[in-house]
Parts: sequence; structure tokens; C-alpha cells
Amino acid sequence: MARSSLEKYPRDERVQALNTEIHGALANALFEAGDTAEAKKAAQEWLDSNTAAKAWYYGNVIHDANSLLGQLALREGDQKTAGHYLLMAGQTPGSPQLDSFGPDFTLAAELLAAGEKAIVLKYLDLVEKFWVKKQSANSAFQQVSRNNAATLQHLREDIQAGQTPTDPKWKL
Repeated sequence: MARSSLEKYPRDERVQALNTEIHGALANALFEAGDTAEAKKAAQEWLDSNTAAKAWYYGNVIHDANSLLGQLALREGDQKTAGHYLLMAGQTPGSPQLDSFGPDFTLAAELLAAGEKAIVLKYLDLVEKFWVKKQSANSAFQQVSRNNAATLQHLREDIQAGQTPTDPKWKL
């Protein structure tokens, strides 16, 4: 039904957003249910459905769909592919949510626990590009950006010291 609505109204931003949301919900539900084969297909469709580059959610989908694909690869024992998807997730241009609240670090935490320290540190460098804004006229946003930079620095320091980060954003 979502696909037929999108075919009927291809330029309707609301239909595009709902279609993308449906794909994401389905992919995540399948993952949670343990149906990795179908979750992988749904996550790829979610990523492929994300065609509205100017939409507010565009960056969220790039990050979240790639993160889910990485978690699926890790469940299959493929750390190399999971690391690839983590770096793809980090290539997001950001979004209002990612820029403010930052990403979900679950895949990064899982890869770090699997010994992929270098990939996780590269990912944190990519995250910094959208989560830490160097300049802003808004003083409140400048403070948020400074806080985000401090969080990333603490994560890096913990990881480089061979420790698991204790920041609440870092979860397994």
C-alpha cells in the first residue's frame, strides 16, 4: 500500500516521509523479531527508499539503516562488513536530530566489544563532522556543540586507553 501511494504521489513529501518511516519500522521490527534475512532486505529497501535528499529525515535514514545493516552483519559473524556499514552510517550529512542529540552508538559499542577499535575511532571522526558545529550564531547551540565535542573526546580517550566508554550514550 505504501509503495502504491508513493507511485501515485511521487512528489508528495508527506507520502515520501511516511513511506520511509514504514520501511524503517518494518526493518527494525524484523530485526527485533530475529528474522535477520527479512530484516536485511527491509533495511536495504529502507535505505533505497531514502531519495528525498532535502528532507529533514534523510540523514537519519542513512545513519540508522546502515547501522542496522551493520548489526545484522555482526550477528552473522561478519565483523568486516559490520565495520563497513558503521563507516557508511558515519557518512550521513546529519539531520536536525543527529546534529543535536547525536547518533545511536549501539553498533559502535558492539564493534568495540568485538575488538574493532580502529574502525570505531574512524566512525567517531565522521560523527564529529555533523555533531560538532564549529560556528553558530546561536549561543545555546554553541554550548550544545561544545558539549558534543566533549562527549566525543571522552569516548575517544576511553577507547584509546583500552576501556569501554561509560558515557550514557554508549550502550550495549
